[in-house]
Amino acid sequence: ADISLRLKGKYQYETIPLNQIQPSVYLTAPIPPIQFKDVDQIEAILKGSIERQIRFDFPYTVAMPGTSITAISTDSFCSIRTKKTSFVEPTLMWIESVHKHAPVNNGKLLSRVYQLQPFERPLLKPVNIGIRYSSILKDKNNIHLYYYNQKEGWSFIPTENNIDRRVLTGEVKHLDAIAIIEDTTPPRIKSMYPGNNGNYPSLKLNRFKIKIDDALSGFDPIEDSFDLRLDNKPLIYAYQPKTKIITYELKRPLQIGTHTIQFKIRDRAGNETS
Repeated sequence: ADISLRLKGKYQYETIPLNQIQPSVYLTAPIPPIQFKDVDQIEAILKGSIERQIRFDFPYTVAMPGTSITAISTDSFCSIRTKKTSFVEPTLMWIESVHKHAPVNNGKLLSRVYQLQPFERPLLKPVNIGIRYSSILKDKNNIHLYYYNQKEGWSFIPTENNIDRRVLTGEVKHLDAIAIIEDTTPPRIKSMYPGNNGNYPSLKLNRFKIKIDDALSGFDPIEDSFDLRLDNKPLIYAYQPKTKIITYELKRPLQIGTHTIQFKIRDRAGNETS
């Protein structure tokens, strides 16, 4: 059969030449992304004794430098909104539903996993993302957006929850896989010096050291994440995000007697341990 290919859109109807490279394989020359602007269908026309037309939906969006566009998943639950400076050249964007994805440990997956595409294309500026959730989740407090990082696993995205529209929104710097995950596991205090009911020489006790960890959401390195008090007086501590260690250097030896350390930690999902 004689085969031709057409790009169709509201204001476009363009025929693309095809070369027959095998008995049943036809190939176009490379098509630049900008040529797909405003295209919503690709039509293959087979001309023989009977002419047949086969139409394919074109679920991609062309992101142009200097403009902001929105790409929406085929189920309409996930969206990307680019900034004018996100790309330096025309780029085809789309969102795929992922059926085989990395497992979610220490959390509960509450949405489909969506892969933002093209995943290998770097971004100059972050893009806004959103995932709509069902009404049965509207009363949950610990649901947030997460992206998948091959080194770190599922990682927290600072998330805003529009309860009226039932949409979680955030921002990503890479075109990763994203999902809604519920984190209800509180963070851990792994070790603490000085320890509970310990006895220490006053002159030798000059430093507090607390090691913490969180299985999923992690900690924001801000004051609201931690509260350290000595005999109910707040202390100005140091926090090392890489080692997840909080330290406090005593300015003078403690008086002989009993003292209390009160310590509270909060992960990014809002779970607390004290």
